Amino acid sequence: MQDIRGYENLLFDMVDEEPNLTKLIEMVENFNFQFVSKWMKLAPDMMSYPEDLGMQVGPMLSPEFFRKYIKPVYQKIMKPARDKGCIVHMHSDGDIRTLVDDLVDGGVEVINLQDMVNGIDWIAEKFSGRTCIDLD
Repeated sequence: MQDIRGYENLLFDMVDEEPNLTKLIEMVENFNFQFVSKWMKLAPDMMSYPEDLGMQVGPMLSPEFFRKYIKPVYQKIMKPARDKGCIVHMHSDGDIRTLVDDLVDGGVEVINLQDMVNGIDWIAEKFSGRTCIDLD
C-alpha cells in the first residue's frame, strides 16, 4: 500500500482514519488473496511472504496500527496456504519484537528476522518450542 500511497501519506491516512483507506486495503487484500489462491493450485510446500515491517529502532507501524490495518489482511491472505497444509514463511528486516506475537498468532510458522537487530537471546527465549526461526 505504501507503494501506492507513499509511506507518509499512508501513515497520515491511518492517523486520520481516511475513509478511502478501507477501500484501498480491501483492493490490495483481494488482489493478494487471489494471487495466493492461484499459487495454492500448484500445491507448494511453502509460501513465503517477504515484508520489511521494521526499522533498526522498532516497527514501521505502531503495534496498534499493525493490528488494526495489517494483521487482518495477513490472516486472510495466509489462510489459503494454512488450509492446504502449506508452510507459511515470513521475512522481515528490522526490529519487529512488538509484532512477532501477532505474526505467529496470525499463522506464520517460519519467521526470518534479523538476529543482530532483534537480539539472539531474545529470539531464542521468545520462539523456543513455538515456531521455526530463519535468521537473517
